[in-house]
Amino acid sequence: MILLKKANERVRYIIPHLKKLNLEYQIIDAVDKDELNEDYIERMISKEHVFAFYSRKKIASVLSRIKAFQAFLSQNSNYGFFIEDDVILPRFIKELLDEIEKEIKEDEVILLDYRTASIKYKIGLSKKDTKKLKFGMLVYPMQIDGIVGSGAYVVNKKFAEKFINLNREKIIPFSDSWSLFYEKGLFNSVRLFYPNVVEFKPFKSTFEYTKYKKIRNILSSFFLFDMILKLRRKIFINIVRKNFYFVDEKSPFIKMN
Repeated sequence: MILLKKANERVRYIIPHLKKLNLEYQIIDAVDKDELNEDYIERMISKEHVFAFYSRKKIASVLSRIKAFQAFLSQNSNYGFFIEDDVILPRFIKELLDEIEKEIKEDEVILLDYRTASIKYKIGLSKKDTKKLKFGMLVYPMQIDGIVGSGAYVVNKKFAEKFINLNREKIIPFSDSWSLFYEKGLFNSVRLFYPNVVEFKPFKSTFEYTKYKKIRNILSSFFLFDMILKLRRKIFINIVRKNFYFVDEKSPFIKMN
Protein backbone atom coordinates (compact mmCIF):
# COMPACT_ATOMS: atom_id res chain seq x y z
CA MET A 1 0.00 0.00 0.00
CA ILE A 2 1.32 3.41 -0.99
CA LEU A 3 0.79 6.04 1.68
CA LEU A 4 1.75 9.70 1.82
CA LYS A 5 2.45 10.25 5.50
CA LYS A 6 1.43 13.89 5.52
CA ALA A 7 -2.04 12.92 4.24
CA ASN A 8 -3.20 12.64 7.84
CA GLU A 9 -6.84 11.90 7.14
CA ARG A 10 -5.99 8.90 4.98
CA VAL A 11 -3.33 7.61 7.39
CA ARG A 12 -5.78 7.72 10.30
CA TYR A 13 -8.28 5.72 8.27
CA ILE A 14 -6.49 3.02 6.28
CA ILE A 15 -4.18 1.48 8.91
CA PRO A 16 -6.96 0.73 11.46
CA HIS A 17 -9.11 -0.53 8.56
CA LEU A 18 -6.48 -3.08 7.50
CA LYS A 19 -5.81 -4.13 11.10
CA LYS A 20 -9.52 -4.72 11.66
CA LEU A 21 -9.53 -7.04 8.65
CA ASN A 22 -6.45 -8.86 9.99
CA LEU A 23 -4.59 -8.22 6.76
CA GLU A 24 -0.83 -8.29 6.59
CA TYR A 25 0.39 -5.22 4.75
CA GLN A 26 3.47 -3.29 3.77
CA ILE A 27 3.42 0.49 3.67
CA ILE A 28 5.38 2.17 0.89
CA ASP A 29 6.25 5.80 1.56
CA ALA A 30 4.80 7.77 -1.32
CA VAL A 31 7.02 10.13 -3.27
CA ASP A 32 6.07 13.66 -2.27
CA LYS A 33 5.41 15.89 -5.28
CA ASP A 34 6.75 18.89 -3.34
CA GLU A 35 10.13 17.18 -3.00
CA LEU A 36 10.59 16.24 -6.67
CA ASN A 37 13.76 17.49 -8.30
CA GLU A 38 13.11 19.50 -11.48
CA ASP A 39 16.15 18.04 -13.25
CA TYR A 40 14.86 14.55 -12.59
CA ILE A 41 11.43 15.43 -13.97
CA GLU A 42 13.02 16.69 -17.18
CA ARG A 43 14.99 13.45 -17.51
CA MET A 44 11.93 11.35 -16.68
CA ILE A 45 9.63 12.76 -19.35
CA SER A 46 10.69 13.09 -22.97
CA LYS A 47 9.24 15.99 -24.93
CA GLU A 48 7.09 13.80 -27.19
CA HIS A 49 5.28 12.43 -24.12
CA VAL A 50 4.56 15.69 -22.35
CA PHE A 51 0.84 16.40 -21.93
CA ALA A 52 -1.04 18.87 -19.77
CA PHE A 53 -1.86 16.25 -17.15
CA TYR A 54 1.77 15.28 -16.56
CA SER A 55 1.73 17.26 -13.37
CA ARG A 56 4.09 16.84 -10.44
CA LYS A 57 1.34 14.87 -8.71
CA LYS A 58 1.15 12.36 -11.51
CA ILE A 59 4.91 11.92 -11.74
CA ALA A 60 5.07 11.44 -7.96
CA SER A 61 2.27 8.88 -8.21
CA VAL A 62 4.10 6.88 -10.88
CA LEU A 63 7.37 6.97 -8.96
CA SER A 64 5.51 5.80 -5.86
CA ARG A 65 4.04 2.91 -7.85
CA ILE A 66 7.54 1.95 -9.01
CA LYS A 67 8.70 1.89 -5.37
CA ALA A 68 5.79 -0.39 -4.50
CA PHE A 69 6.55 -2.80 -7.33
CA GLN A 70 10.26 -2.83 -6.47
CA ALA A 71 9.34 -3.79 -2.90
CA PHE A 72 7.05 -6.50 -4.25
CA LEU A 73 9.83 -7.96 -6.39
CA SER A 74 11.93 -8.46 -3.25
CA GLN A 75 9.22 -10.62 -1.64
CA ASN A 76 8.84 -14.40 -1.89
CA SER A 77 5.24 -14.38 -3.14
CA ASN A 78 4.65 -14.52 -6.89
CA TYR A 79 1.46 -12.45 -6.60
CA GLY A 80 0.77 -9.14 -4.92
CA PHE A 81 -2.43 -7.43 -3.81
CA PHE A 82 -2.20 -3.66 -4.28
CA ILE A 83 -4.63 -1.17 -2.79
CA GLU A 84 -5.02 2.58 -2.51
CA ASP A 85 -5.36 4.38 0.79
CA ASP A 86 -9.05 5.28 0.48
CA VAL A 87 -10.51 1.82 -0.18
CA ILE A 88 -13.15 0.13 1.94
CA LEU A 89 -12.44 -3.57 1.62
CA PRO A 90 -15.11 -6.21 2.33
CA ARG A 91 -14.98 -8.18 5.58
CA PHE A 92 -14.27 -11.39 3.63
CA ILE A 93 -11.24 -9.99 1.78
CA LYS A 94 -8.78 -12.52 3.28
CA GLU A 95 -10.88 -15.46 2.12
CA LEU A 96 -11.33 -13.88 -1.29
CA LEU A 97 -7.60 -13.32 -1.74
CA ASP A 98 -6.89 -16.93 -0.77
CA GLU A 99 -9.29 -18.07 -3.49
CA ILE A 100 -7.84 -15.69 -6.06
CA GLU A 101 -4.31 -16.90 -5.34
CA LYS A 102 -5.42 -20.42 -6.26
CA GLU A 103 -7.19 -19.30 -9.44
CA ILE A 104 -5.05 -16.53 -10.93
CA LYS A 105 -3.21 -17.55 -14.08
CA GLU A 106 0.23 -16.66 -15.34
CA ASP A 107 0.39 -13.21 -16.98
CA GLU A 108 -3.07 -12.34 -15.69
CA VAL A 109 -4.42 -9.32 -13.85
CA ILE A 110 -7.45 -9.59 -11.57
CA LEU A 111 -9.29 -6.37 -10.75
CA LEU A 112 -11.42 -6.03 -7.62
CA ASP A 113 -11.95 -2.31 -8.23
CA TYR A 114 -13.12 -1.48 -11.74
CA ARG A 115 -15.36 0.95 -13.55
CA THR A 116 -15.59 2.61 -16.95
CA ALA A 117 -13.53 5.67 -17.79
CA SER A 118 -16.67 7.65 -18.66
CA ILE A 119 -20.42 7.20 -19.00
CA LYS A 120 -20.07 6.59 -22.75
CA TYR A 121 -18.59 3.12 -22.23
CA LYS A 122 -20.83 0.07 -21.89
CA ILE A 123 -18.73 -3.04 -21.42
CA GLY A 124 -19.90 -6.61 -21.69
CA LEU A 125 -18.91 -9.40 -19.31
CA SER A 126 -18.75 -12.87 -20.78
CA LYS A 127 -20.90 -15.64 -19.29
CA LYS A 128 -18.40 -18.13 -20.68
CA ASP A 129 -15.73 -19.70 -18.46
CA THR A 130 -16.77 -17.84 -15.33
CA LYS A 131 -15.25 -19.15 -12.12
CA LYS A 132 -17.57 -19.26 -9.13
CA LEU A 133 -16.03 -18.33 -5.79
CA LYS A 134 -17.56 -18.22 -2.32
CA PHE A 135 -18.55 -14.56 -2.47
CA GLY A 136 -18.92 -14.01 -6.22
CA MET A 137 -17.16 -15.02 -9.41
CA LEU A 138 -14.29 -14.20 -11.73
CA VAL A 139 -15.44 -13.05 -15.16
CA TYR A 140 -13.76 -12.11 -18.42
CA PRO A 141 -14.60 -8.69 -19.90
CA MET A 142 -15.26 -8.40 -23.62
CA GLN A 143 -12.73 -5.57 -23.88
CA ILE A 144 -10.08 -3.85 -21.81
CA ASP A 145 -10.39 -0.44 -23.47
CA GLY A 146 -12.45 1.82 -21.24
CA ILE A 147 -11.86 -0.10 -18.00
CA VAL A 148 -10.18 1.88 -15.22
CA GLY A 149 -9.71 1.51 -11.49
CA SER A 150 -6.63 0.91 -9.35
CA GLY A 151 -8.13 0.80 -5.88
CA ALA A 152 -7.59 -2.94 -5.48
CA TYR A 153 -6.02 -5.46 -7.85
CA VAL A 154 -3.81 -8.56 -7.98
CA VAL A 155 -0.79 -8.85 -10.31
CA ASN A 156 2.26 -11.07 -10.63
CA LYS A 157 5.96 -10.23 -10.61
CA LYS A 158 6.20 -10.20 -14.39
CA PHE A 159 3.71 -7.34 -14.44
CA ALA A 160 5.74 -5.43 -11.84
CA GLU A 161 8.96 -5.88 -13.80
CA LYS A 162 7.36 -4.79 -17.06
CA PHE A 163 5.75 -1.75 -15.40
CA ILE A 164 9.16 -0.59 -14.21
CA ASN A 165 10.64 -1.15 -17.66
CA LEU A 166 7.75 0.71 -19.28
CA ASN A 167 8.64 3.79 -17.30
CA ARG A 168 12.26 3.48 -18.38
CA GLU A 169 10.88 4.16 -21.86
CA LYS A 170 9.67 7.51 -20.48
CA ILE A 171 6.03 6.52 -20.88
CA ILE A 172 4.30 7.89 -17.80
CA PRO A 173 0.97 6.05 -17.48
CA PHE A 174 -1.82 6.46 -15.01
CA SER A 175 -1.90 3.69 -12.41
CA ASP A 176 -5.05 2.27 -14.03
CA SER A 177 -4.02 2.53 -17.71
CA TRP A 178 -5.03 -1.11 -18.20
CA SER A 179 -5.56 -0.75 -21.94
CA LEU A 180 -2.05 0.68 -22.36
CA PHE A 181 -0.58 -2.00 -20.11
CA TYR A 182 -2.23 -4.69 -22.21
CA GLU A 183 -1.05 -3.07 -25.44
CA LYS A 184 2.51 -2.96 -24.09
CA GLY A 185 2.40 -6.62 -23.05
CA LEU A 186 2.37 -6.21 -19.28
CA PHE A 187 -0.29 -8.93 -19.12
CA ASN A 188 -2.08 -11.27 -21.51
CA SER A 189 -5.41 -11.72 -19.79
CA VAL A 190 -7.68 -9.98 -17.32
CA ARG A 191 -10.57 -10.97 -15.12
CA LEU A 192 -12.85 -8.97 -12.87
CA PHE A 193 -14.27 -10.09 -9.54
CA TYR A 194 -18.04 -9.75 -9.78
CA PRO A 195 -19.85 -8.16 -8.05
CA ASN A 196 -17.74 -5.11 -7.38
CA VAL A 197 -17.23 -5.22 -3.60
CA VAL A 198 -14.70 -2.41 -3.11
CA GLU A 199 -16.01 0.93 -1.86
CA PHE A 200 -14.21 4.21 -1.20
CA LYS A 201 -14.01 6.77 1.57
CA PRO A 202 -15.08 10.22 0.34
CA PHE A 203 -11.68 11.83 0.70
CA LYS A 204 -10.71 14.72 -1.51
CA SER A 205 -9.20 13.47 -4.76
CA THR A 206 -5.41 13.64 -4.95
CA PHE A 207 -5.63 14.48 -8.67
CA GLU A 208 -7.09 17.56 -10.25
CA TYR A 209 -6.43 18.38 -13.89
CA THR A 210 -8.95 21.05 -14.78
CA LYS A 211 -7.99 24.65 -15.41
CA TYR A 212 -10.28 25.58 -12.52
CA LYS A 213 -8.11 23.68 -10.01
CA LYS A 214 -7.14 26.68 -7.87
CA ILE A 215 -10.71 27.98 -7.70
CA ARG A 216 -12.06 24.57 -6.75
CA ASN A 217 -9.39 24.11 -4.08
CA ILE A 218 -10.43 27.42 -2.50
CA LEU A 219 -14.12 26.60 -2.68
CA SER A 220 -13.60 23.11 -1.31
CA SER A 221 -12.38 24.71 1.93
CA PHE A 222 -16.00 25.65 2.54
CA PHE A 223 -17.85 22.75 4.17
CA LEU A 224 -20.99 22.84 2.00
CA PHE A 225 -19.11 23.05 -1.29
CA ASP A 226 -16.76 20.30 -0.16
CA MET A 227 -19.77 18.07 0.58
CA ILE A 228 -21.19 18.81 -2.87
CA LEU A 229 -17.89 17.83 -4.53
CA LYS A 230 -17.74 14.59 -2.56
CA LEU A 231 -21.34 13.76 -3.43
CA ARG A 232 -20.67 14.51 -7.10
CA ARG A 233 -17.69 12.15 -7.13
CA LYS A 234 -19.69 9.44 -5.38
CA ILE A 235 -22.57 9.71 -7.86
CA PHE A 236 -20.19 9.59 -10.83
CA ILE A 237 -18.38 6.51 -9.49
CA ASN A 238 -21.69 4.75 -8.84
CA ILE A 239 -22.79 5.42 -12.41
CA VAL A 240 -19.62 4.22 -14.14
CA ARG A 241 -19.41 1.13 -11.93
CA LYS A 242 -22.76 0.00 -13.33
CA ASN A 243 -21.75 0.23 -16.99
CA PHE A 244 -21.19 -3.53 -17.21
CA TYR A 245 -23.61 -6.15 -18.49
CA PHE A 246 -23.47 -9.88 -19.20
CA VAL A 247 -23.38 -11.35 -22.70
CA ASP A 248 -23.38 -14.90 -24.06
CA GLU A 249 -20.31 -14.27 -26.22
CA LYS A 250 -16.83 -15.63 -25.59
CA SER A 251 -14.32 -13.04 -24.39
CA PRO A 252 -11.18 -12.57 -26.51
CA PHE A 253 -9.17 -13.06 -23.31
CA ILE A 254 -10.38 -16.64 -22.78
CA LYS A 255 -8.41 -18.12 -25.65
CA MET A 256 -5.18 -16.72 -24.28
CA ASN A 257 -5.10 -19.10 -21.34
